[in-house]
Amino acid sequence: MTEYSPGAPVAASKWAAIAAFVTGLLGLLLTIVFFATEVGSSFLIFGALLGVAGIVFGIIALVKKQPRGLAITGLIVGAITSLGALALFIFALVFVGAFITALN
Repeated sequence: MTEYSPGAPVAASKWAAIAAFVTGLLGLLLTIVFFATEVGSSFLIFGALLGVAGIVFGIIALVKKQPRGLAITGLIVGAITSLGALALFIFALVFVGAFITALN
């Protein structure tokens, strides 16, 4: 009998793929809450930051060969969230600028 006894197989870590998925969806949720309610701009800012985190974690997960479905979903949702929040912010700046110009 040998001293070696195989243990349970070690499962591959999926933390980055799961983090990409969760942060991407939370960012999208916060951006939607910003649209649907009258909360301050902090929801939009946190949504955009979580979207960026989803992009970063998605890239890390793809590089580490973690589950592609979660990584790509987090990457895409994070990109949509970040670009949508940025577009909304730019639109708000242009709208406020036009409104102030019209008042003068």
